Amino acid sequence: MGFPSKVQPTLTSGVAGTDMIIEFPHLNASFPTQGSEESRDAVEIQNNRAIATASSSVIGYQCPQCKSKVCNLPTLCPVCGLMLILSTHLARSYHHLVPLAQFKEVPVAPVYDSEFCFGCQLRFPEGVKEGTHKGSLESMTSSRYRCLRCKQSFCINCDVFVHEVLHTCPGCENR
Repeated sequence: MGFPSKVQPTLTSGVAGTDMIIEFPHLNASFPTQGSEESRDAVEIQNNRAIATASSSVIGYQCPQCKSKVCNLPTLCPVCGLMLILSTHLARSYHHLVPLAQFKEVPVAPVYDSEFCFGCQLRFPEGVKEGTHKGSLESMTSSRYRCLRCKQSFCINCDVFVHEVLHTCPGCENR
C-alpha cells in the first residue's frame, strides 16, 4: 500500500506584473487506451493537430514506487500494481480492521442498574416483578444490551446504530 504525492501540472508565476502559466508535460498511466470510448474525451483534434485536453489540466497523484501519474484514488497503480490510497481512505476503513466488540444482552431480572438507555436516553421497559410470569422468563427479553468495557446499557436501536454507524462505544469514549 502506498501514499502518493499530489502532482500539479501547471505553475502560475507573476513576472513584471504579468501572469505566466507554465504547463509541464506529464504522462498519465491511468489514461484510457487508444481506441476506447474514454480516449475520445482525452484527446481533442484542432487544425489537424492533436491536443491533449485532459492530460495537462488534470491534477494527479504520483506513485511513490514507480513515479507514474494516476488521476483517481483509491486505485491500483497500472504500472507497478501498488495499491494507492490517501490517509483519509485508510482512516475511513479503520473500523473494519478493529471492529467494536458485540454488546452482551442483559438477562431478565426484577431490578436493573439503569432506567434509561445511555445512547438515546429513552426509558427502558419495566423490569419483571418477582412472582409474575413464572414459566415465561426464558422467553422474555430485557431490551437492554451492555458494553462489556464501560458497563453502560443500550436499547436495541442504539446497539445497532453504535455497531453499524459509529463503530465506537459512546460510553467508552465518554470516560
